[in-house]
Amino acid sequence: MDQLPAELVSHVVRHLSNDPSSLRAASQVSSRLLEPTQRILFRKLELRRPRHHFDEFPAHGRDYRPGAALLAIFKQSPHLATYTKDISIRNHVFTRVNFWSGVIDVPGWLGLDNDLPLALELIPIGGVKSVTMEGLSPWNVLPEATKQVLANILRSPSLLVLEINYAPIHLLNLCGPSVIKFKTEYLEDPITHEPFDGLPTQPEQESPMRLQAIGISFQPAENSFIKLLLDPNSHFDISGLNVLETTEMDVALFLGPLIKICAASLRILSFEAPQEQTDLNLNLSGCVSLEEVVVRGMLIDPEPEIEGMHCVFPLMEALESIPSCAPLECINIRIHHSTTQPIKAEPWMELDNFLSLRIPNRLPSLARIVVYVQWIRLIHGVFSADEVKSQYEGSLPKLLRLGLLNVTLGTSFDRFDRYLMV
Repeated sequence: MDQLPAELVSHVVRHLSNDPSSLRAASQVSSRLLEPTQRILFRKLELRRPRHHFDEFPAHGRDYRPGAALLAIFKQSPHLATYTKDISIRNHVFTRVNFWSGVIDVPGWLGLDNDLPLALELIPIGGVKSVTMEGLSPWNVLPEATKQVLANILRSPSLLVLEINYAPIHLLNLCGPSVIKFKTEYLEDPITHEPFDGLPTQPEQESPMRLQAIGISFQPAENSFIKLLLDPNSHFDISGLNVLETTEMDVALFLGPLIKICAASLRILSFEAPQEQTDLNLNLSGCVSLEEVVVRGMLIDPEPEIEGMHCVFPLMEALESIPSCAPLECINIRIHHSTTQPIKAEPWMELDNFLSLRIPNRLPSLARIVVYVQWIRLIHGVFSADEVKSQYEGSLPKLLRLGLLNVTLGTSFDRFDRYLMV
């Protein structure tokens, strides 16, 4: 092992980068493998309480307070803290749970772990590049030491990627201009919540975040954040945005104004199809750099309020205005398939005709139409995987003959990864 070139050692370690157990085993094989494996193992610090675990019921799992163990590791080997570049802290939101003993409050673990702030303080924030914080609600009940260390992490001058979910919107005022990718699901507004202790109401730095990619899951509380994005004088500059991904958003009301700001630079647009009849009024005529359009939709047994609505119609409406000079290479359709009936071929055949007629002149760069079908396990007994795939391919015969169509089936329960592109 001592005679192996450094390049070969690095190659071996990189090959194991997605297998923590193998990395831990490799770190004990040779002193030459110890440092490179530790760099990968400690690069991402992921703190998340296991699901279905409650303090009042030890049988559901041991108490989750990782701070003491992490502090001991960093004190014994301080260099390991310098390897951490990605910090993910997911504190479950306060929940009321029905058990045989009645309704109980389940506290978030983050506010109970007094050692965690001491451990996090040992990580040099100047090297942190990616941060995820989730479930920092209610903010005011967190210990002061915890709030302070979280705030300092967000002030990292090297921070590039930020995800904040179920947390105060004022946390964004701590971040500097280095952030280029931002994802969020539900930001709390002080107008509808109590004031957030210790958080600035205005950005600490004058230079704006010039975002290149953003993912937004719209909730009513996100109104304030959307207004910030649309305000040319705010802390956020999306005029150079490359990736815009939205879910659960009022597409007709908010998506159009966002696109208008970043149209010239936008390369990837992803949106969720409305579940009711509506005109999107999306004008993509300025999207001269657009390379991929992603639409998410649902296919379920007919319900009165959504019958007749299909994700291909808003997709076609959006594609209609794309300029022919745009280098659109891929159309990505992601379907949540949970119907026990054969799919209705008519909407898909309409899309088939729509695209096949426009490919030669209007969409000359189009090379792939991807249909990802998330196939719910509960209906597996109705149709086989091959039958489901054949239904989609049979409804898009022209695209199939052109060699552009790729239908893929997935079988997980989760609807989709919320953000695929950001």
